[in-house]
Amino acid sequence: MSYLKPRKIFINFPFVKFAAASATNLQKISAMFRFSTNLFKN
Repeated sequence: MSYLKPRKIFINFPFVKFAAASATNLQKISAMFRFSTNLFKN
């Protein structure tokens, strides 16, 4: 069973990178959305 542990980490590492990238993309999208709503308000 010990040989499964490194493989599990190897699978989870790209997922962690993807989660971090999607979180930053979500922040960018929300900032753009706020900017567009501010444009429509004026």
